Parts: sequence; C-alpha cells; structure tokens
Amino acid sequence: MTLYYTDPYWMLYAVFERMSFMLKRSIMQFDKYVGRELVKHNLFWQIYRLITFAVGATYAGITSTTRHYSKDRDFVVVPKGVVLENTWTNYATSASGTVAVAPTDVKNSYLLLVVTMRASISLSSASFGGSSMTLLTGGSGPSASGYMYGLLSPSTTPGNVTFTLSSSCSWRAVVYQLSGVNQTTPTLDVQGAYAATGSSWSQTVTTTDYGFSVDMCVADSDGNVSNGQTVVSVNSIPMSGYLTLPSVPTQTHGWENLGGHILWGVVSFNPA
Repeated sequence: MTLYYTDPYWMLYAVFERMSFMLKRSIMQFDKYVGRELVKHNLFWQIYRLITFAVGATYAGITSTTRHYSKDRDFVVVPKGVVLENTWTNYATSASGTVAVAPTDVKNSYLLLVVTMRASISLSSASFGGSSMTLLTGGSGPSASGYMYGLLSPSTTPGNVTFTLSSSCSWRAVVYQLSGVNQTTPTLDVQGAYAATGSSWSQTVTTTDYGFSVDMCVADSDGNVSNGQTVVSVNSIPMSGYLTLPSVPTQTHGWENLGGHILWGVVSFNPA
C-alpha cells in the first residue's frame, strides 16, 4: 500500500524531504573543500540533522493518527496496522471450488478464504500457489456450513485459491488479502458456533489498535449485519462482514433477521 502523490501528507513530506536533500548536498560540497571533521561541528550540519529528525518524527506522527501509515526509510511508506488490500469472489455448484486471485506485493501479506453453503457439507482442504491454507474456524449443521481458512505470505503470482468439498453443492466464496498482519501470530481471537434455531447472533472478540476483524454468516434465510460491519455479498447474498481499525480491546460482530439454522465465525487479526 502506497500513499499517492496527490495525498496532501505525502506532498508535505516530499517537500521537506527535498529540502533536507538539498541542504545535505550543500554540506557535502562544503565538506569537499573544508574537511569532514570541521563540517560536523558546522551550524549547517546541525540544522540538517534537526530537519531530518523533525521530518521523520512529524510525518510518522501525522500518518499514524490520520492516514494509518508510518515512514520506513526514505520514500518507503508501509502500513502501520492491518489494511484490507483486495477482495475476490466466486460462486458455483460443484464438489470443489476455485477463486481467481492476483495478490499484490505488500508488506506482511495474508490471504483469508471464507466459504459458505446452505447444506451439510465439510470442507477438507484449501490451498493457493502450492501452499496449504490453515483452518481457522468452521463446521457444518443440517442445512448451514461455513469455513474460514488463512495463509501467511502468499505468492504474488496470480492463480486460484482452491478448496475441496465432501459433495457437490451450491457454494459462495470470498478471498480477502490483508497487509500489515503479524507473521508470527496472525490472529488474536477466533470464534465460531452453530445454532439449530434463532434469528440473530452477536459475538465479542479480542482486538487491538490498528487491527482488523472478519466474520462469516450463513443461515436458511438471508439476514443483515447488526454492528456496523462492511458487508461482502456474493451473487447478491450477504455472507461476510468486516470491521476496520478497532481502537478498543474488544469488538462485537453480529447479524440479525436470520432464519432457521445459523452458522457463524469471527476472526480478529493481529497487526505486525
């Protein structure tokens, strides 16, 4: 993820960075004729050090609170927390599934696969680019099944996320690409459950500043989110939701107006 050149904070940073570069160049020219030791005690050298320190600290502070980015060396801007980079979806009726994805080259990347089905179906495996994905949460009931699988540091070569089902059925899938995910402990909290009857569910998960949480929900009849999640629909049917930048130690996901059997899951991600 990169700040675009039209971003006002990037433009401010670029101006000050250019100023410090020109000052450094002038100092180097002075150094050429006067001597390195003398220059280090020169007023211009002290001014240069002060400007570069202020630029780095001020820009990091501005982006930390308003743009969710931090400065990492010259002109390298990386996510400070977990950021949603891409989503891809697909649906079909079959005993195996694929979702075509093209992950972008971002820091601390992570792929999350969410699959839901209105049938009693098990999902035995999922993979991308020759790497097996890890089951985070999921299961099946008499008429509702859902699974969430994850993969650290996916390949950036375009390809298919694939998964295998116990039998042919109608399925819907979404793949999220996240950046800024902790590569040692990617998840903070994972929850999931099946309910034979009901019309809603609500679950609080552990989160952290600059984190990210994603849910899945499948039921006999469609519902809608109840706690402000951004909804992902596949073939016009809502199946997943996410919350960005939770700034409290816990975050609640929920759905309502559901019907019949319900299966749900929530995953909270840990920033790098």
